[in-house]
Amino acid sequence: VSILKGSGVNTAGPDGAALPSMPMAMALFASDVAGAAWPMLAAFVGGLGAFITGSCTVSDMLFGNFQWDMGGLLNYPALGKYIIVAAQGVGGAAGNMICIHNIVAVCAVLGMIGKEGIILRRTIWPFLLYCLVAGTVCFVLIGRVL
Repeated sequence: VSILKGSGVNTAGPDGAALPSMPMAMALFASDVAGAAWPMLAAFVGGLGAFITGSCTVSDMLFGNFQWDMGGLLNYPALGKYIIVAAQGVGGAAGNMICIHNIVAVCAVLGMIGKEGIILRRTIWPFLLYCLVAGTVCFVLIGRVL
């Protein structure tokens, strides 16, 4: 997380131009691809972060700046940026249900070693629904702010 957030600071490319931080570079790409549909996707990114890191907090640390930069690139006012970052947190919380660390821990406690894939296949659907609802709420709130 520190490397990701600290990248691009006082760094110049081969041509001497300043390089963007990794979160900003990702936001530049994502804003070109997703554009105004981003509020529907923000929670999914939070869930991806929790899936990868095993923690909602670390997901927020990993992708919080990215989400804030997305709000800026999409010309949202401060309240709109806060809504996008909130969707990140909601997605991170939802991502805990598909987080491999948590699934392995549950299987170990319940004596279900080897059943991790079954649990992941069953929990992915509630996760997707949860993030879809969160994305819809985010999209509606952003629409009211603009």
